[in-house]
Parts: sequence; structure tokens; C-alpha cells
Amino acid sequence: MTDIDGTTGPDDLGREMLISLDPVPEPGDFSSTYLRFQQDPAGLVAEMRTDDGFRVAMARADVRHHLLRWFQEDEAGWQDDLERSGPLGDASVGTSWTFSGIHVEESTPDDRVVGGVLASGEEVEVVGFNGVTPTGNRITVRGFTVMSAVEGKPDLAVHRHVDWAGLFGQLGLTLNWRIPIDDPDPEF
Repeated sequence: MTDIDGTTGPDDLGREMLISLDPVPEPGDFSSTYLRFQQDPAGLVAEMRTDDGFRVAMARADVRHHLLRWFQEDEAGWQDDLERSGPLGDASVGTSWTFSGIHVEESTPDDRVVGGVLASGEEVEVVGFNGVTPTGNRITVRGFTVMSAVEGKPDLAVHRHVDWAGLFGQLGLTLNWRIPIDDPDPEF
């Protein structure tokens, strides 16, 4: 899961920041299992295929820290859906999940707003969601995370699918686009 470890870049407000997630402690009680198979993606997937708790912990460790930067987690927080999760084909697993929170004001130099606490004990500060004015709305983000072992690749491949349109609707935003078509008569 190298794509989440120590990456830098501008936050939603253009501030440079480090996303300091060490993937080892974030699976919580499953950290030792992760360490055992860290260099063996096929072994990771094989273990996740037989241990639902480990699969869920890996998906949560991959996604939740990002959501906590945008929203303050509420009492429901991160939930997985075991009925819609499990092995996918011969070399993948998937986890259906939801995250419940509140769209709150982001942190300022004078007021620190915490979105939640990671398994490592690290607090995650809310930095805002794409510059959208905080609404105070309760939100539920729905997603599906696919984790695969790809032959010849040294790392676990992780693909996140998030219902962004559903989230935008909860924030009072709309999506508006037009499907591009070829102009049948360019003279007009």
C-alpha cells in the first residue's frame, strides 16, 4: 500500500502538507498480519480472502484517513458491509463500506478541528473538502475498495470506487455536464 505512505501535496486549500500515514499500525489488531505479508501481495490477498476482519482493516486503513481530513466522523463512523464484500476472482478481494460524518469548518491556526483518531492514535485534522463552504450537513460516503495481487508487481494494487455524485448531492452540490457529440453540420 505504498500509495498512502508519506505522500506530499497541496491540501484542498492549497497548503503544502504531508499525509503521514504509516500503513503498519493502521490495520490495528491486524498490523502483525500486514507486516508478515507486506512484501508478498499474493499472500496478503490470500489472507484477506479467509479473514474478513483483516480485509476490512486494510480497506479502512487505505481510505478512512482521507475522509477524516474532509469530514468529522460521527458515532456511526466507518462501517463495512460483509454481505457485499469478499473474494473477487482468483487474485482480488473487495470491501463495500460507508463512512458517516459531518461537513464541519476546517481547522484554522486558532482552532484545531479533529476529524477522528486513527488506529495508531494519531489525530487527523480537518482541512476542508475541495474549498466547499462547510454546511454542517451529516453525510454518508459510500464506496467499494478492491485489493489485488498483480503478477510481477511488488505491491498490493488498491482501487477505490467512491460515490462522489451521492456525496455531492448531500452537500447541496449538483453535477452538470453535457455529453459531447459530433456536430453533424459544422456550418451552423
